[in-house]
Amino acid sequence: MDRPDRNNLIERLRQRLCELLDDVPFARRMAVEQQPLPGPTRAADLVVEIETAGARRLLVLEVKTEGLPRTLRRAGDALETQLAQLPGTYGVLGAPYISDRGRAVCRELGVGCVDLAGNALLAFDQVFIERRGNPNPAPVRRLQRSLFAPRSSRVLRVLLVDPPRRWYVRDLAGEAGISLAQTSKVKRLLLDQDLAREDRRAFWLARPAELLKQWAQAYSYESNGVRYFYSMLSLADAEHRIAAECGRRDIRYALAMFSGASRVAPFAQYDRAFAFVDARPDEIANSLDMNSVPSGANVVLLRPYDDGVFYGLQEVEGVQVVSDIQLYLDLRSYKGRGEEAADFLFERRIEPGWTHARNPTTQPLP
Repeated sequence: MDRPDRNNLIERLRQRLCELLDDVPFARRMAVEQQPLPGPTRAADLVVEIETAGARRLLVLEVKTEGLPRTLRRAGDALETQLAQLPGTYGVLGAPYISDRGRAVCRELGVGCVDLAGNALLAFDQVFIERRGNPNPAPVRRLQRSLFAPRSSRVLRVLLVDPPRRWYVRDLAGEAGISLAQTSKVKRLLLDQDLAREDRRAFWLARPAELLKQWAQAYSYESNGVRYFYSMLSLADAEHRIAAECGRRDIRYALAMFSGASRVAPFAQYDRAFAFVDARPDEIANSLDMNSVPSGANVVLLRPYDDGVFYGLQEVEGVQVVSDIQLYLDLRSYKGRGEEAADFLFERRIEPGWTHARNPTTQPLP
């Protein structure tokens, strides 16, 4: 951003900050200006002097041209260090847009924040102001487009097996089955969103639950090829027949959604069998005398949108089941009781697994 644009951004954030302070009945603005701070510190973008309950405060605004959580963490750390020796000061970060995650980073660091969308956090003395939920006026869809794209999400599958494990890009790329360049890109996006940490080039997930939640919001099981069938068999028999037929024909498969979840974290009765098959679903269905139907289906066969669906297959009761992560993603996007089943799975399997199990055996991506 060139200097005129930056000056404009500072001015607009100044207006936002002053509007917030004007809503505090016991706060009085004394001065608003760009000025050097006392002591051996660099000049601030803006300093707002206010008086609250007889005490004076200097609000020091640091403006960033982007509000990525990683950028805010670095700037907040630096600002807190800068102001630590200056009693009566309170740091505030400003940016065009600051997400909920960015605001949480500021709260964690003990600094305030304000953006042009109307989101803000100020917490000092008797003042507490929080504004949230305002969308980005200039949204950037890079995160969903890049981080949760089929091949990129293979990296997430590996990382979510054991979030604290430290990975180097080369090793992670090999495990995920994608290029070094794409793995590096995913790493950078995770660091930018404050979802990962890095130390001497090795990195690991810092907020796996938040990453999984964001992925689930961007994912739909309908991204796969979905075909609906009716079978005269019971659901249990249909599931075993699908497994046996795929095994006989050397076709990759895995029970999914409620069929898979019922074997690892039973939650509720279900009325449809679900399975991923790495072949044309109609071929499998025809060989099992299942009829394609527009409604009233009791068997759903899915053709994977990406080979990553088969990462981390688990054998349960003699049949293949997709990983807990894939179960969660599919269930969260399924209407009805899918969300409840996904939450149950997370509480009973995924979160405890992150806490107590490290590096479980998984099947590598092809």
